[in-house]
Amino acid sequence: MRKRKLLRIRILCGVLAVLLLTLAVIAIVYFSNKNSKGTLAEATVVRASLSSNLSSTGLVSNLAFDTKVPLAALTIKDTETLAEIIENDYTVNLVTLLSAGSQGPLLYRVSWIEEEMIGKKTEFLTDEENRDIITLVPIYFDWEKATERYALEVSLGTTEAESVKEYVLSLLLREGVSDVDPTVFPDDFWREDASAAVTVGSKRIGDMILKELEHVESIEFTIRDLVWNVGDVLILDNNLFTVSYSELFVSFSLSEYDVAGIHARLQRDEHVFASVSINALSGRMLIADIVKIETGKNVSGVSYFTLLGRLVFPEIVTNADGTKTDHYTYYNSFLSDNTVTYLGVDLSDNLTTDEVLEGYSVTVSAQKTVVENTLIVPTKCIYYDDAKKPYVAVLDADKKEKRVYIKITLSTGTDAAVVAADGYTLNEGDVLRYVADSTLIGSLF
Repeated sequence: MRKRKLLRIRILCGVLAVLLLTLAVIAIVYFSNKNSKGTLAEATVVRASLSSNLSSTGLVSNLAFDTKVPLAALTIKDTETLAEIIENDYTVNLVTLLSAGSQGPLLYRVSWIEEEMIGKKTEFLTDEENRDIITLVPIYFDWEKATERYALEVSLGTTEAESVKEYVLSLLLREGVSDVDPTVFPDDFWREDASAAVTVGSKRIGDMILKELEHVESIEFTIRDLVWNVGDVLILDNNLFTVSYSELFVSFSLSEYDVAGIHARLQRDEHVFASVSINALSGRMLIADIVKIETGKNVSGVSYFTLLGRLVFPEIVTNADGTKTDHYTYYNSFLSDNTVTYLGVDLSDNLTTDEVLEGYSVTVSAQKTVVENTLIVPTKCIYYDDAKKPYVAVLDADKKEKRVYIKITLSTGTDAAVVAADGYTLNEGDVLRYVADSTLIGSLF
């Protein structure tokens, strides 16, 4: 009897415990849902560019660029960039020029040279005042003298040439193949014009570099291999000197599957940007412009490619009130404040060239896919109806919600590039309403 009573008491206690637990769960669900429904927030539609990114690790490298500058590039050619020198062939053939009856300068004589630079490496800054390096006097072939000498030799029967040009070429080739040796001609066949002397200075070289590197305002460069002396006679394809400069790059690797999209964009002459986090500087960030994909190496059946990205430092502008503004749009209009922010770079804490050292290890986040000039909304503002069609809740002037269906063109997980679906309108600046995250308990239901 007593045992039955105890059993009934235990059953009753169990029922009460289950009832209390049920009531507690109902209360939690009620209050959490109530809290969730009441936690509304707003976000604004913005227009910018959005990208999905690929992560990798890499190193900062200081890459040097050397260009041998031929005489012709600074005298008879109006060369504007160092790239033109690399792309063009300045080889000179006196046979070809004389066969064409060239009236332009064929040689140059060094009339003055900065002796302190001879045989040394000299450093310059592109924004410094000009410093003269070498002065060159043009030397022309005197066709009148050649014509007089040809007529004399014809009268003496000492030449079988049928024209002045043929006679000149016979002199040039008299000792065999001598297509670059002007000394085979009598001295009076050459005529100098001191009034047309050309002085090459550091400013012109610096301007050529800056036109090559439009993304920088100033850069340090060096001139070396200046080996000439006053009185030396130079042919047009003689190298006057070598120009060198260096830039900071980041190198990192991606697999063949990840690099394919970047390669396709570079083939279309698009800029592919990456954010670079400097590990030694507590993760402070800047931007890199990917300019080259080097040969890949196969590892266990998968190829990995090394990518080079030129580090882009912000331009610092001093405002009228003395404050300073940093921005990247001087380098590329794509790099608006919104875009830089989406790349993960903090506009309030930009790095300068003096802070970054060669060899620093970095974490790189490179763009894989980019949608430019698009409407962007936070993904938490996007809802789906019963047919799985995405939409956002747009607030009108009276703060009433209006459902606007959209198409998602790219999603990064936190943000999405969107366009309004057919028959709907979505504009930059529109205010969206969404249910913000509430309590931890609420997130469980």
